[in-house]
Amino acid sequence: MTDDGEHANRLATSEHTNRRAKIWIPDQPGAWFMALGPALGGFVIGGPSWRGAWLLVAWTLCYCLQFSTARYLALLAHSTSTRKGARHHGHCTGNSTTSATAHPRADGQQTGYLQSHTPSDAGNVHVRQASHTSQTPHTTTNAGKFNARTTKYKARLCKAAIPTLTYAACTAAVGVPLVVLTPRLLWWAPVMIVLAAMSFIAAYVRKERSLWGNAVAVICASLMCAITSSLGTHHDAQTLVYALTPTLAFAATEYASVLFVKTMIRKHGDSRYYALSMGYHLIVAVLGFAVRPLWGLAACVLLARACALPLIKRRIRPMYIGMVEIATSLMNWLAIVLGAA
Repeated sequence: MTDDGEHANRLATSEHTNRRAKIWIPDQPGAWFMALGPALGGFVIGGPSWRGAWLLVAWTLCYCLQFSTARYLALLAHSTSTRKGARHHGHCTGNSTTSATAHPRADGQQTGYLQSHTPSDAGNVHVRQASHTSQTPHTTTNAGKFNARTTKYKARLCKAAIPTLTYAACTAAVGVPLVVLTPRLLWWAPVMIVLAAMSFIAAYVRKERSLWGNAVAVICASLMCAITSSLGTHHDAQTLVYALTPTLAFAATEYASVLFVKTMIRKHGDSRYYALSMGYHLIVAVLGFAVRPLWGLAACVLLARACALPLIKRRIRPMYIGMVEIATSLMNWLAIVLGAA
């Protein structure tokens, strides 16, 4: 085999591996940090413990489960809408084929095309009917395409269900024993169940990247700071105020990152989103100084980033935006953890 052939085979194998990996593993480093950062911060703030480490592993599996389930639900919604559209198209095609033909009535009169034509037009009627009959292969072709598309989506759904079921089993295997040993975690169950349901609904209606869909994800991830810190070794780790203060800081700054990324990619050049992002960052900075001066300084860095970068008219590649986001998120994480210590 030539060098070019070997190189092509390696590229094809690499692309196939990457596609399979994307089904199992979230491929956005920024999303990983936003999902696991608050939990890791709570682990440090509350004091490292074996229960906290166990919860970190369970939460990582939960994140992978949410990712795979959201992909499955989005694919299911797309498949359902495609089938409905195909059925509607087929129904309309069938109606257009039959509406122009003659329909006998009980009273001997005729409806449709023959009703408004004289007997001398009978030959034209037969020609018109033959033309409609000739459309049957086209309808059959559409049905075949619809069946092939349905089979394709069913195969993709089965493939997408494998990671979901696997992560569900792993999450249950890791999480159930922890809950049995730590029953107080059940106090958080109602809130997390509601947030998970809202996240899945957002995925099914394909609104997971909307403002409310992002807010659900941020709240869910940020609450893990309070939950993880409540399992810590510090004597005041289980007090509600001690746990919720850094949780609110993570929630506020992570949603600021959401708005910043939108002004850089999907809403680049949108003055309304830019004004919304600037106003939100400014409020976060003021509140940060009111609670912890270090948090206020970190919020000012986020504000400067949100102010300057979206003004660049030329679009910045998402890879570089992700690098900036990871750097500022790491700075903000350190500020929140040090300020809460």
